[in-house]
Amino acid sequence: RFQVHLTKEVTKTSIGEFIRVNHHTYQGRVLALLIAADRQNHLDEDIKPALLRNDFVITDRYVESSFAFQCLDGVDAEFLWKINQDFLRPHLSILVTASPETISNRLASRNVFDRFEGTHTRVDEVRAFQEASHFLQTKGYNVRTIENDGLLVSEVIDKLCDEIHRSLSSTT
Repeated sequence: RFQVHLTKEVTKTSIGEFIRVNHHTYQGRVLALLIAADRQNHLDEDIKPALLRNDFVITDRYVESSFAFQCLDGVDAEFLWKINQDFLRPHLSILVTASPETISNRLASRNVFDRFEGTHTRVDEVRAFQEASHFLQTKGYNVRTIENDGLLVSEVIDKLCDEIHRSLSSTT
């Protein structure tokens, strides 16, 4: 029997809060290194202890998001690989995506946008995630994509569960 342990990046630690407050000030490689520091702390203080308890860990945003957003910020993918390659690899990465139009419609209901949402188009964002996914697949990451245009939240959850089940079944 196991517990499900939910996490997200950037974290709510002091490092993560610093990034959240200052992501407009620090950009490019500096921001990438700050996020890598937050990830290392996240692994050491949260993810690895949960795995040692045999918890099932689900993290919202991880290396894939760093590659997408930091590449949009002008950071070379090979530099990002150098600072992220030694981090614990997830058993499965799932990219939940939608068309640029769907993402734009969803963002229209928000009042606050981060720097990336304000300076890049949704087409740029979707392309960056696709490129990040492909790059990480070439490095051995097990990445799956779920297209969620026109789906109810419950349908997306069903697809996520199906991908997780398929992945777990293939390892036993």
